[in-house]
Amino acid sequence: MSPLQNMVVRRPHIVSTRTLGIASPVSITVLPSANTFLYSLYPTTNYDTSLILEIGGALGYISRTWAKPDFSSISAGATFISAYMSIFPTADFSSNARTMYAHRCLRDVVSNQATWNIWKTSNNWGTAGCSNATTDYDGAVVLGSMGVSASPTLGDELRMTLNAAQFQKLYDGTFVNNGIILFVNTQVSDLVQYGSREYDVDTSKRITFTVEYS
Repeated sequence: MSPLQNMVVRRPHIVSTRTLGIASPVSITVLPSANTFLYSLYPTTNYDTSLILEIGGALGYISRTWAKPDFSSISAGATFISAYMSIFPTADFSSNARTMYAHRCLRDVVSNQATWNIWKTSNNWGTAGCSNATTDYDGAVVLGSMGVSASPTLGDELRMTLNAAQFQKLYDGTFVNNGIILFVNTQVSDLVQYGSREYDVDTSKRITFTVEYS
């Protein structure tokens, strides 16, 4: 008998995740529970019900956007694997490429009261426009960033990858979910408008957050 005839072929033993009781990751996309933008030209005007959000600067004025992720439909005890934000340009007034940043907001913003000057009635921002990196937002931790071209294609998704571990802290109570603030560096000749959670021209172009979790 040849040596080959004596060989025992061992097939790999495959154990399914179902057998082990391991759940497959779940992906969910949600709207923010609230959003608004802050506009220095009209520093006492609230834009909570606006169809659009503005980020950037134009004609010497600045816009920054606040949005509060809605985690209510995510199962308790979830562990975030990945996360990203999607926004869709609806109008472009920019002539410069910029980097957009997302940071955790430190103020308990009231969306239908917040303006460039205040985060809620009778409560001023540390620096107008949620611009103070110590008292208004956590400047030490960047939740996410992405490049925005000088002429973004209207209607195309811009996707910002978020730090899943840091984003989870807004969900699990490590930090109070006071929402996030979105702004671009420089804020000069770089204004772009995006669809808000209320955008009704095309509901597929609303700002959303997508989380994959286990």
